[in-house]
Amino acid sequence: MEKRASERQYCEGNIVCTSFNSSFGINQYSRSKVLNYSQDGIYFESDYAFKPRTYIFFRGEGMPSQSSGFRTAAVGEVKWCNETSSDSSYKYGFGVKYCDPYL
Repeated sequence: MEKRASERQYCEGNIVCTSFNSSFGINQYSRSKVLNYSQDGIYFESDYAFKPRTYIFFRGEGMPSQSSGFRTAAVGEVKWCNETSSDSSYKYGFGVKYCDPYL
């Protein structure tokens, strides 16, 4: 049984993301693929290994509207990073929790 506060929506779309961390460098970004999202966060895959507790900014490209729970542009915290299976075209998978803009 999953421990989720909101329902996961499966999808396949593209995002562009960058880190607020100095290790990623200025004007560098990663093109990545979102495989699911909820009102609380997203799961995406990328070739760049963002570390847990890294804050990232991401922008969706051709993704569902915000009303369905996907934020078209947001800041989130990487909660975990794992290597993907061999059938993925990306090296790493990430769980990201949206940062609440009202805190």
